[in-house]
Amino acid sequence: MADHATTRSRPIVFSTERIGALLAHRPGLMAPTLGARQLATLDQFSEGRLWVHIITGGSDMDQARDGDFEDDDTRYARTDEYLQVLKKVWESDQSMPIFMRSGASRSMAHAKPSARFKRQRSPTVAGPMISASTLAFRTVVAETEDAAWEKAAYILEKVKSQVARSAGGYGEKLSSNVGSVCLREAARRGKVLDKRLWTEVAEASGAGGNSTAPVGTPEQVADALLDYYDAGVSNFLVRGFYPTEDTVTYGRDVVPLVKAGIAERQAEKVAAE
Repeated sequence: MADHATTRSRPIVFSTERIGALLAHRPGLMAPTLGARQLATLDQFSEGRLWVHIITGGSDMDQARDGDFEDDDTRYARTDEYLQVLKKVWESDQSMPIFMRSGASRSMAHAKPSARFKRQRSPTVAGPMISASTLAFRTVVAETEDAAWEKAAYILEKVKSQVARSAGGYGEKLSSNVGSVCLREAARRGKVLDKRLWTEVAEASGAGGNSTAPVGTPEQVADALLDYYDAGVSNFLVRGFYPTEDTVTYGRDVVPLVKAGIAERQAEKVAAE
């Protein structure tokens, strides 16, 4: 008991200065006032480095497992109300977790052709407390374009072999969530859209999650991402097909180029004002 008490009283010590924690949170599974208290506590423990990923819902089958049989529009309305209550609870606080909100028509989306992404954005879709748009995707990066596409071909074969042995996203053959449907529609229009948005994994897997990826050299991938920035994306949520290797490659070779491109655009904007 003494050891346990001592452990509980120890202060939290972080080994990093900037890395935060991204927490997935679904409205509708608990009272918003309880959620507000829990998230506020985690925000304090993380010293303000908590990001909350608000997930309005997955597929209909996935939602039904939790007793949620509402339609898509009702779920979005519930999320709006949930976030409004969270904001009311936190109104007197000086700090608040940063939110990202999922949804094919909301502030976070899977990578799709940039023209379509630009068309679907409007000042009204983000909902309360949301002021930026996040795009989620994977990347396939190599020193040369040919090497990148060779890598993509190998990934596709691995995905196809896995799909043959298991069901699609959320236990369905084809995930019914809106984002997955949109990605499958995009995949039917071509294996590569925009400059280099690769869609074959989305087609092969049923697009149950992040399954589109820009493919190419670091310079080519960064250039493609800057097109999304120009279309209104302000945050990029990147996942890798090989998490450790891809995290290093993306962070070392792609991120600096994207940041430089954004800084250049911002400087041009200031100069023009």
